[in-house]
Amino acid sequence: MVAKLSQRLKFSDRKDKSDSNTLNELHEGKRDTPILGGLAILIAGFVSILLWSSLTNFYVLLVLAVIVSLGLCGFVDDYVKTFGANKHSGLTPRQKLLWQAGTAIVAGVLLVQFQGDKDGFLPQAFASDHKPVVQCKHELPAPLVKQPLSGQCECDQETSSNLVQGSTVYPPFFKDWKIQLGAPLFILFVLLVMVGSSNAVNLTDGLDGLAAGCTIFVVLVYTILAYVSGRADWSAYLGIPYVPGVGEVSVVCASLAGACAGFLWYNCHPAEIFMGDTGSLPLGGSIGLIALMTKHDLLLVCAGGIFVAEALSVILQVGYFKATRKRLLKCAPLHHHFEFSGWKETKVVQRFWIIAAFLALIALTTLKMR
Repeated sequence: MVAKLSQRLKFSDRKDKSDSNTLNELHEGKRDTPILGGLAILIAGFVSILLWSSLTNFYVLLVLAVIVSLGLCGFVDDYVKTFGANKHSGLTPRQKLLWQAGTAIVAGVLLVQFQGDKDGFLPQAFASDHKPVVQCKHELPAPLVKQPLSGQCECDQETSSNLVQGSTVYPPFFKDWKIQLGAPLFILFVLLVMVGSSNAVNLTDGLDGLAAGCTIFVVLVYTILAYVSGRADWSAYLGIPYVPGVGEVSVVCASLAGACAGFLWYNCHPAEIFMGDTGSLPLGGSIGLIALMTKHDLLLVCAGGIFVAEALSVILQVGYFKATRKRLLKCAPLHHHFEFSGWKETKVVQRFWIIAAFLALIALTTLKMR
């Protein structure tokens, strides 16, 4: 339905969209392919989230708000590329960056102002002044009890809680390592993660099925991480921070994975519809936010390693060219380098999927390597 609507509205891939003549020749057959696939992903994801998740959960509402904001940014960019005066590049990089940064800053401010209330809508987790509480030992299952603390309870069986500590970053692989940022630095960290993730997925969206397939692996990882982080017993057993209420985000992750899988049916080579910025920007931004909310933000470098490699390839290519006037890669992002090296598009995509799957498994193993 969305593909037919896109064709009717003439939302389609444009001619000579790249400065590289070689790349334009390689992708000549993709011209006039509908580009509103991201809208289909968002609609499918939203319907599933509305049906199966709790809309009284702050984390769920915040992810939905970010998806709407960045989805609108991507739609405007796709519209300008198709119908606007600047059809070659759409919104300027500065315009997109400001939109993404504004969305990320608002999300970061809301997180550090995350104060508890009696109704439980705002569980006290990310509040900048929050400190972990002490729980009685008898309130936890025996396997979860840590070193007893004496002198603070008549039963003399108190144990420290693993409740998340405000604006703190938890490095993977280490159970007791914590990096205290404070509210201002944490908001900057949110900005870096969300904007970086949004743009990284956007850069990956260049071959049929590449971005959608890799996204499925990443969001499935965070489906599991969100669920265990939202359970006091499992998070304590695994040695990860407990974030009350964040377990509901696992429904959001599963919904996005399902929406991407449905889209991938039509996006596999040869693609019948493209994701466009309408899909890639909100998917990347929401992945970054979910990583932050579950307190597995640094782990995104591993789980989303393909996205990181794609973004780094562009940064290194630009930096190297400015310094030497030579190209480090045959073409950037990285997937185009392999195309220029003679790999078929399907081979590039399938091998990137394999790597994404292995990285996802490695990310999950960190739960037992702390």
